[in-house]
Amino acid sequence: MAFLGTHIAAWRRSRTWRGEVEHRDSLKNIGVIRAGDVQWMAAGNGIIHQEMPKGDGSGAMYGFQLWANLPAASKMMEPRYREVKATDIPTITAPAAPGSRSSRARSMESAALCATS
Repeated sequence: MAFLGTHIAAWRRSRTWRGEVEHRDSLKNIGVIRAGDVQWMAAGNGIIHQEMPKGDGSGAMYGFQLWANLPAASKMMEPRYREVKATDIPTITAPAAPGSRSSRARSMESAALCATS
């Protein structure tokens, strides 16, 4: 099923853990995110996009989206889209303290990613 939406002055981040999501938009961007991948979209002065979620081999689809208003100075900027594969996201592994588990963190500068569409 495709979800078609028109957005203005918003910022969106999508992350998928299982399954995949295909993105298409009015700027002719096309992309697919899979487990661990991330998408950023800044709607700016307006963008029409659709998302087509698809479950994995067992039909499972897990992920999330975070939507936020762009700052006033950015609300009418040109729309932008950026897709980053999990393999391109830096991973930091911290050693475990006695009696605890080790942890991994992935981080990226979202403003820079969206600014380099």
